[in-house]
Amino acid sequence: MARLSHVQQSQQGDTEQVADFPQVTPEIGPDIQPEPTERYVIFKLVNTAPKGRRHLPGVDVGINPKTNRPDGMRLIAGAQSIWLSEQKDLTPEYAKDNQRHFVFEGKIVRLPESDTLGIEFLRHSSHFVKSKSHKTGSRFEFFEWDPAEQERAALKKEELENEVVALAMTAKYTSVKKHAAYLGINFNDEYGIPRTEQGIRTLYVRAAKADPAKFKKDMDSKEVEVAYLIREAMVNSKIDAQRQKGKIYWASGGLICPLPNGRKPIEYLTELALSPNDEGKQFLERLQQQAT
Repeated sequence: MARLSHVQQSQQGDTEQVADFPQVTPEIGPDIQPEPTERYVIFKLVNTAPKGRRHLPGVDVGINPKTNRPDGMRLIAGAQSIWLSEQKDLTPEYAKDNQRHFVFEGKIVRLPESDTLGIEFLRHSSHFVKSKSHKTGSRFEFFEWDPAEQERAALKKEELENEVVALAMTAKYTSVKKHAAYLGINFNDEYGIPRTEQGIRTLYVRAAKADPAKFKKDMDSKEVEVAYLIREAMVNSKIDAQRQKGKIYWASGGLICPLPNGRKPIEYLTELALSPNDEGKQFLERLQQQAT
């Protein structure tokens, strides 16, 4: 007669024999591929954009590449095109109920590559920095994030920064003073004590790091030279911008020019000296004579 223990063992199977087989994870071969993962296209707001969540409507005007002319854009779920001229089969009710928009979280929005119309809309948006209809200064101004391009740009910026820092550290002090004055560097400290040459050069190097491209562009420009001549003429009381509000005079007599409201004397006189008209040429000629 079979015992109860034998019956239970036959129902449960040979547990000891099963336990002897190791767990095997199958290898991924040519016939066994991992599940594909969705790739994304990332768009990012420029650094000057306000922080927080930003909603961008899916309605805009762009340049239609098929006609190279302005065309309305609407991003409608289920539509076959973003261009208004190609959405004539859509009823106003359908368009209203299926209108899409974008949400920038932490200044970015990610779209799967399968969302071809959404990506096309953003690339032709007037807020996209590379679109033909780009609006400079838009609150929604954004660019497409490209890691390789960002790395190249960062490297180029670092190389330029190293270049201008080297120029700032080795330039003759006479040139440094002129350019530093043009950049608005104060030659006195917070207590009104004149800075040393090293102190001015230190601030000059910081200015080079802050905006390398502008620093290099302005470094040996005519604007720097003229602005310094004007500054020296004002420091040496040869030009008087305080005699009468809204007017600038030669200290020895004679009106140079009216000063528009809100403009700085040195800045405005520099523009005047570099202008091609007779008034500007005469001012520059006399300014250079005063410096000799």
